[in-house]
Amino acid sequence: MKTATVRDLRYHFSETEPRLEQGEEFQIRKRRCVIARLVPVRPKAAAYPDFAVRRKKIFGGRAMKVTSAKRLAEERDRYLKRLRRHQLSNLALHRRRQFGGRRLPGSTPSPDFSFGR
Repeated sequence: MKTATVRDLRYHFSETEPRLEQGEEFQIRKRRCVIARLVPVRPKAAAYPDFAVRRKKIFGGRAMKVTSAKRLAEERDRYLKRLRRHQLSNLALHRRRQFGGRRLPGSTPSPDFSFGR
């Protein structure tokens, strides 16, 4: 790693620039103390691959029976149903504990809950 002063960069940057383009790093000093690092810009990452071409290469002309989006939606729905069922059972348990198994006044019994009576 090369070192350069602020003054060197100010007056002789044209000599430093080619080295930066080659990937060399510089420490910038001011009054014998390192105050910064000058690092070349990394090249941009390659563009995203063409997923349609990749899929065609893997699966050929075969059509997929279920799309991944549909499969993901089904999995999400199944998870949410299980979560709701669990939350409802916890709510029923909480109400049983809170009201001692009695129904709330003016509430109709729900088919999902059994309050012990």
